[in-house]
Amino acid sequence: MPNQDNSIFFIIDGNALVYRSYYAFSQNNFVTSYGLNTSAIYGFTTILFDLIKREKPQYLAIAFDTPKPTWRHKEFSKYKSTRPKQPETITISLPYIKKILDALRIKHYELAGYEADDIVGTITNELKNKNINIYMMTPDKDYAQLVNEHTFIYKPTQHGYNILGITQVVEKWGISNVDQVKDFLALQGDKSDNIPGINGIGPKTAQKLLKKYGSLENIIKNTDNLPDKIKHNFTDIDQICLSKKLATISTNVPINFNIEECYFSGYDRQKTLDIFTELEFLSLIKRYKIQ
Repeated sequence: MPNQDNSIFFIIDGNALVYRSYYAFSQNNFVTSYGLNTSAIYGFTTILFDLIKREKPQYLAIAFDTPKPTWRHKEFSKYKSTRPKQPETITISLPYIKKILDALRIKHYELAGYEADDIVGTITNELKNKNINIYMMTPDKDYAQLVNEHTFIYKPTQHGYNILGITQVVEKWGISNVDQVKDFLALQGDKSDNIPGINGIGPKTAQKLLKKYGSLENIIKNTDNLPDKIKHNFTDIDQICLSKKLATISTNVPINFNIEECYFSGYDRQKTLDIFTELEFLSLIKRYKIQ
């Protein structure tokens, strides 16, 4: 195992990558001879192999959501209630994807009551003083709050990847520091997660308020000084604080994290061959010389 100083650790938002793979490959008619739609599985596997080949991470792990309600649902029953139901193909694909990860000897984490981003937040927090460069592979904007000197977003794009560090986050969000990401989300809300936010507050107003007052808490303390057109929307302080709580990624999920378990030493050739054969991934067997 290499010295951990200056090592590279990739932590992947598993569900986001599965969804991205499903929609990217669903038109390619990846169906086995026995009727299993493998578009999400094939796409996920291809992206994962390409990542390993391109970046050669010393450490690699994947975090998944679970179907169970999370602590956020308990705090706010309408959390994510506007999202469509998960496609059945994805539900069926997940066990196969995890079987592939086991064959590839890639550590994956999930815990009922928490989301993948909470697991990622906990792992990045565990490693914050280890002098390890962490790349969070995700398209999810919420992860911006976890960015620091050694932690980056590795965001998939149509033609590759963008890496976002502190400078890119503050420029993209129009804020002064990464800590304000949570305040920004609390102020304007988040439609994708159905986080309420504050009526009348959009991105530009949120940026102006944070530039002047620094944090959501200071804005609340100074509501009497706010413009009349938005002052009356700062009456339900409990809901405003709840929005920030919902938008904040947890960094203390009770998982048994051991970085040594995430050291990527290569895959189990026979197990990989077996699962790829079962899924009829003949092209991948040939491409990655798994036989």
